[in-house]
Amino acid sequence: MGKRGNGERSVYQRKDGRWVGQYLVYLPSGPKYRYIYAKTRKAATEKLTRAMADRNGGIVFDDENMTVSDFLDVWISDCVKDTIRVSSFERYKSIVELHISPALGRLRLKALTPAHVQGFYRGRLDSGLSPPRCTKSTSYSTRHSRKP
Repeated sequence: MGKRGNGERSVYQRKDGRWVGQYLVYLPSGPKYRYIYAKTRKAATEKLTRAMADRNGGIVFDDENMTVSDFLDVWISDCVKDTIRVSSFERYKSIVELHISPALGRLRLKALTPAHVQGFYRGRLDSGLSPPRCTKSTSYSTRHSRKP
């Protein structure tokens, strides 16, 4: 097995006994090293493999200072725009701008929890909005039901 290239995975042990996995990610601000930590070499290798798979799948973002609103803007423009119809893109964009960004946009992405998302969803339901699936099935069944 030959020498690894620059930016490829690396696992090593620190003086304090912890194992470190290091890998390179490419962010809009430029390349940056990321680190994962574990108690054993095997655990560090597994974590590093998962992190690199996420990186290769496009699930890496600069979460240090990024807000939910910033992330959604990047997601809409870079990931969604060219993969769906224009009408769907416009709908996604309006949902983000009208509903999600005002409620959750100021939160730091790394601080976002499932509880925030559930609270947002519950607030929308309590304000009178119905779940999308219920709306579709209810409106369909009311319009298309046969009267005996």
